[in-house]
Amino acid sequence: MTFGVALPVAFAQDKSVRPGINESFQNPNVEEFIQRFEKEGRDAYDHRHAIVEAMQLKPGMNVADIGAGTGLFTRLFAPHVGPDGTVYAVDIAERFVKHVEDSAAKLGLKNVVGVLGDAESARLPPRSIDVAFICDTYHHFEYPQKMMASIHEALRPGGQVVLIDFHRIEGKSSDWVLNHVRAGQDVFAKEIESAGFKQVDQKPDLMKESYFVRFEKVAPAERTSEPFRRLDRNQDGRLTKDEFAGPLFDQIDANKDGTITAEEDRQFVRRRAGGEAAAPRIPESIRAELDVPYAGTDNPRQKLDLYLPRQLKTDKPLPVVAFIHGGAWQAGDKRGGLGTVASFVESGEYAAVSIGYRLSSEATWPAQIHDCKAAIRWLRANAKKYNFDPDKIGVVGPSAGGHLVAMLGTSGGVAELDGRLGDHQNESSRVACVVDLYGPTELLKMGGSHDNPNSPESKLVGGTLQENQEIARNASPTTYVTKDDPPFLLIHGTKDFTVPFNQSELLFAALQQAEVEATFVPVTNGGHGNFGTPQVAERMRQFFDKHLLGKDIAVSSEPITAGAAKQ
Repeated sequence: MTFGVALPVAFAQDKSVRPGINESFQNPNVEEFIQRFEKEGRDAYDHRHAIVEAMQLKPGMNVADIGAGTGLFTRLFAPHVGPDGTVYAVDIAERFVKHVEDSAAKLGLKNVVGVLGDAESARLPPRSIDVAFICDTYHHFEYPQKMMASIHEALRPGGQVVLIDFHRIEGKSSDWVLNHVRAGQDVFAKEIESAGFKQVDQKPDLMKESYFVRFEKVAPAERTSEPFRRLDRNQDGRLTKDEFAGPLFDQIDANKDGTITAEEDRQFVRRRAGGEAAAPRIPESIRAELDVPYAGTDNPRQKLDLYLPRQLKTDKPLPVVAFIHGGAWQAGDKRGGLGTVASFVESGEYAAVSIGYRLSSEATWPAQIHDCKAAIRWLRANAKKYNFDPDKIGVVGPSAGGHLVAMLGTSGGVAELDGRLGDHQNESSRVACVVDLYGPTELLKMGGSHDNPNSPESKLVGGTLQENQEIARNASPTTYVTKDDPPFLLIHGTKDFTVPFNQSELLFAALQQAEVEATFVPVTNGGHGNFGTPQVAERMRQFFDKHLLGKDIAVSSEPITAGAAKQ
């Protein structure tokens, strides 16, 4: 948050709070753990049905079983959320995840999805779950701040965390608990609250040896900034100059009473944020022109950002790498594109652009592709002014942006998708090459929660997906694949639970059948982006160098293994 810029940097928790506590889970013997976890005498097992009832699950909910282990609660939750809901079985042990998937399949539970997490992240997509269930697992979090931050991000607004863990009371708890569990309920509750939650319920009589506490994700308007919570040592909801002394104090203390209240902190954050995405830091080697209108309107979504090299490596017109942001067609901002395209521009061999477009809350399909095509036409019309090569425009986008760049690639020449925006109707909206990063390609075959009325795909087409099949096909890149499409590079994580891996498989198969040049690179164990390896950027660079600079380069389709970044 902006507040944090002028205050001491928050504790980043680079060190584990309990090193080695998860060693036994690195290569677990599943059968042995079944005997340990699923037996009479274990508090959570003995009260399993009461726990499920207390969860208050409803059909259609998405639940994450964090530290699912052998899958006891995953299997119990699945019937309660029904076929329209999903239970994500999250664990750091691949053997546990595979066991849960296999055992669920044997029981015919088709709504169970295994997720391989790590010590710092649950690796769940943003706003994908309604409840996170943490049973006898929180004390195993080596990096609780980072883990709870990932869970906070994964929860939808108003989402809940249910915490079950052992009572740890000196003089009462067993030696095993005192030695194994690092802290008691009060400490764990404060840690969770500091991650952006508030306690809303507890059931003190539910179990004998453990506690059941429910937390709710705090809305941004209610939540104080992280520095405020950290500096408020006595937890009284206000800061004095004894707790925080600095030049910002008087700016935040609106009524000048010598204290900063929680509301004053929130107001300050809102003032500094301005409700808009922060302007990117532009490297000195790049000249930027921001918020350039491309559609002849004053709509802020119909603007683009131009990035041009200050030092050119060639006298020839520059090829253009055009970035289109993701965000489920509901969020995101063109300002995020600089991180992807900066290295191209800094090389002196490329110009770049980041394109904004109308979100589904403002206009449904085909408004989004109309905007993107208008932006491509604008680039061609202004090629001489900015020294662009109008025949060398490549596009790249992640997720929803991947969907839109794939549409640009396959729908060149499809008149009904061109739209009538802008002053450059005589220019072509075709592109020279496409990098589709894990984007949807065939909406009617995404399945599961994507068919729900409130899914991003349903919001995009203006109604429940399966009830609007004609529009869904119209919005699917696979519909328009023809032999004259430009070269494609498809990159997709094999463990992507936001956009199914099969979406890239479907588009790749259609391109191959039409004899379009296409390269498909799976990212083994990769989730929905943030693959944690430079190899993805390297493949993209090779692809653009080949097709936009004309270099004699082979772009490998060899799978890439995901690194340790959050998925």
